Amino acid sequence: CSNPDGERLYRAMCDRQTALCNLAQLGGPTKLTMPAHSTDADVEKVLSSGPFGNLEKLTLAFTCVTSDCARHLVKLPNLQHLNLWCTQFGDTGLCLLAEHCSRLKS
Repeated sequence: CSNPDGERLYRAMCDRQTALCNLAQLGGPTKLTMPAHSTDADVEKVLSSGPFGNLEKLTLAFTCVTSDCARHLVKLPNLQHLNLWCTQFGDTGLCLLAEHCSRLKS
């Protein structure tokens, strides 16, 4: 007992799931922008939710992140660009990133 709309929605959901699985097998996305007002806990939750080994560009602009999230950012081996504009990220976090993120360019 199915209808054409239900079948279409189910196929679309399966296609999205397949695409997400393929992305995970490839090491995850290369770019990520966190929503405005995201917190350190939000960053931790997202980065622990799946593979982010390919992440090269992370935008945290206009979020509520602090240096506390640096301990999660240093686990991103390919991170090259990090936008911290209008955040409360401080010198402590920057020092940790400088020490552990050798590929970071900006």
